[in-house]
Amino acid sequence: MNNVPAKSRKVKLEAPDGPVPHPELFELIKQWRNKKASESEVSHYMILHQKAIVEIVYHLPVSLAHLKELKGFGGRKVERYGEELIQLVKDYRAKYNIVVNDYLPVEKPAKTEKIDTKKVSYDLFRSGKTIDEIADERHVTTQTILNHLSHYVGLGELDILQFIDQDKVAELSRFFEENPSAHKGDAKAKFGETVTWADIQMVLKHIEHTKNTN
Repeated sequence: MNNVPAKSRKVKLEAPDGPVPHPELFELIKQWRNKKASESEVSHYMILHQKAIVEIVYHLPVSLAHLKELKGFGGRKVERYGEELIQLVKDYRAKYNIVVNDYLPVEKPAKTEKIDTKKVSYDLFRSGKTIDEIADERHVTTQTILNHLSHYVGLGELDILQFIDQDKVAELSRFFEENPSAHKGDAKAKFGETVTWADIQMVLKHIEHTKNTN
């Protein structure tokens, strides 16, 4: 039987940065979450945040009590989805013969230098990777990657036209110029499905950079 190294849990501590452990389980839980979201007709994050999935695959909880101790899991979420999530973990651990003493205290790992997650996305983009490739590699949404890159649009290190066409930039820029107190939600309400939240964020950063350089 294949053996997969088990990961120690860190009760009430956030899982460390770095590669996501147990990628097979990570994908299984993502698929479960997406199905639940589709059935309930809600956004994925309303079911389970990406960081909460990382917590599960890092700690591999097999009890509701353990699940409650993880970051991102309140009583209501555990009550609603806990049994199904625990079963997914149990099945995965059984498949790879992973045995962990769930209540064995562990020492805190040595602190690692904090990673600038925006810079990681930026470097990958500059290396030639696409938005989808970066999102897949980092196990986050394309929206998250675009938000990271918008930071560098605001710094003038990336050209907004790499992400949005000129007409859309002009339209959104004009809206915010004519409505200086408007928020992102106002722009989304105005333009609807013709723009994405990432488009709006990019244009706001572009406007910010333009103001700072004039």
